[in-house]
Amino acid sequence: MEQSPSEQSPHEPDPSKGGPDWAALRGRIGTLHGHDRILLIASVGYVVATFLPWYEASIGPAVSVSDGAWNVGALGIMAALLGLSTATVTVLTAFGIWRIGRESSALLAIVLAPATLFFTFLRLVIDPPGAAVTQFTFGFVKVSRGFGLWVAVALAIVMTVGAVQKFRDAAALR
Repeated sequence: MEQSPSEQSPHEPDPSKGGPDWAALRGRIGTLHGHDRILLIASVGYVVATFLPWYEASIGPAVSVSDGAWNVGALGIMAALLGLSTATVTVLTAFGIWRIGRESSALLAIVLAPATLFFTFLRLVIDPPGAAVTQFTFGFVKVSRGFGLWVAVALAIVMTVGAVQKFRDAAALR
């Protein structure tokens, strides 16, 4: 006896709708190589880290504000866009949505991940606008690096290591 769509259980997928097959996606992640899985997790984590506080400013003990990568200047935006590009390429190729060759995927990863690391590192070592205010106010106004920037640097390093391993494996299979 066939059930009508209104009688189906809410936990069963509706075959008439083209929704994602989550079990197939989980299975696809399970078949990824170690470096692909590392690159996938680190790049998605990096995108999340772009919304965490990269810089914090406080005025005395009462007022504190923070900004993520998207609001700390051109270097932060460039780092965030490169990280987002790395995550997009990694996710689309890992789930088979974008079917490009293994070598092409590795080449994109080996270009995007180190570029992400480079711009994130530049954002780390170059003081943000307003950092000089700390000296003139004798510490009453402080501008400092937030934990999100440190998380982003660590994840960019992991992304780069995963991209290098992926590139080496793709080159060895030639």
